[in-house]
Amino acid sequence: MDEKVLAVAAGHPITEKELNELIANYPPKQQIYLSDPNAKAEVLEQLIGFHLFSKMAEEENIRESKEFKETLAKMENELASHMAATSVVGKATVEEAEVRAYYDANPDQFLKQEKEGGKEGEAVPYEEVKEQLLAVLLQQKKQEAYMRKIKELEETYGVERR
Repeated sequence: MDEKVLAVAAGHPITEKELNELIANYPPKQQIYLSDPNAKAEVLEQLIGFHLFSKMAEEENIRESKEFKETLAKMENELASHMAATSVVGKATVEEAEVRAYYDANPDQFLKQEKEGGKEGEAVPYEEVKEQLLAVLLQQKKQEAYMRKIKELEETYGVERR
């Protein structure tokens, strides 16, 4: 079965699959917005513009320019560094037992305020704060893993601060 072609820009057929794959890269909340036909049409127009400028870049030999090559080298380095850091922090995990232990060890952090309903000073139930607390603890673990790796890399490669 042939893929439905929505437009042809500078000789490039833009298919429904290509458009949907682009939309799938957006954050979930934006994907919901982009399910609207008018919003989807806007993304199609952006994709058309992308292919038109890509063709222009090809015709003007932009990839051969010194500025392009320097920028590409910088972006490659930034991307590699980002991917290395992501591989370190991506290994951080938090078990539910850790979340529960933190909640139990810090009861004063989980007291209701007057505006939250219920009695002021009453404990917020664990189930109500579990997901938020999990996110906070995971972020802390990621930061700790990042800093540990920085120290390790400083010892391996050296750093001279001036």
